[in-house]
Amino acid sequence: MTEIEKTIRLIAADVDGTLVRDDRLMTRFTRDTICALHRHGILFGIASGRDYHQLLEDNRLWHFDFPFDFVIGMNGGQVYIEKEKKAYEYYLLSTSTLQKLLTMMAPLDLNPSMYIDPPDFMALRVDEGEMQSAERNHSNLIIAKDLSDFWQKPHAKVMYRINDPEKMNEAVAWADAHPSDLWHSVKTQTTMLEFMDPHVNKGMGLKKVSELLNVPLTGILAAGDMDNDVPMLKTAGYSVCMCNGCDEGKEAADAVTRRSNNDDGLALWLRTAFPDYLKSDE
Repeated sequence: MTEIEKTIRLIAADVDGTLVRDDRLMTRFTRDTICALHRHGILFGIASGRDYHQLLEDNRLWHFDFPFDFVIGMNGGQVYIEKEKKAYEYYLLSTSTLQKLLTMMAPLDLNPSMYIDPPDFMALRVDEGEMQSAERNHSNLIIAKDLSDFWQKPHAKVMYRINDPEKMNEAVAWADAHPSDLWHSVKTQTTMLEFMDPHVNKGMGLKKVSELLNVPLTGILAAGDMDNDVPMLKTAGYSVCMCNGCDEGKEAADAVTRRSNNDDGLALWLRTAFPDYLKSDE
């Protein structure tokens, strides 16, 4: 057995840019690889910036033969444990913090959005990006009456979808120029800037999973590609970054895949890391 086969008991994987192709579809090869590992006793779950309700629905859409053992949602702000049928929430942004944050970003005239009651999410105005997101995630798009709708109750995060690279650079620079102890920002996709409580990241969520499932961090393998995956890659006992991932992710990881998310990169890497577990499934 390889050292990874001897030590790893749980795998946590990012979704976009890692588990699925750019068209957000999962290949049968990737699904079958993960299901085979699960049959050998490896716990499996996904970690994403989306709400955990949507992530649980992905299990059905991808036709897995087992329910995810856990889900890390909202970039670590949520953890769902299947055996308990229970979700935990951590470090919501308070109403006063949301007001300060949204007021700070208002001069950029962007379109903030946030998850409200699943499957609904709210945006300040209708635009093509939010409509496509609603359709892709099978969500209802609710339009706010005004900016104050965003701070009526605590929430896990605020999102800004920005398709123009120059505008994204401007937004990142603006956020960096207005730091706060009340929030931090991170690019979760090339077109998405998100704000959360400073304590929240996928690494924190992974630590909660470790505690709740009684699996030491040394027995956890994490996979990801973007900036928001870096804390998880650094926290896990072993980590792999996609070759299509960001430079910081590659530096943080123990290994980098040879193929991208569009070419079953993670599944192919897993088959080299777990040869004894998977040889009978080839």
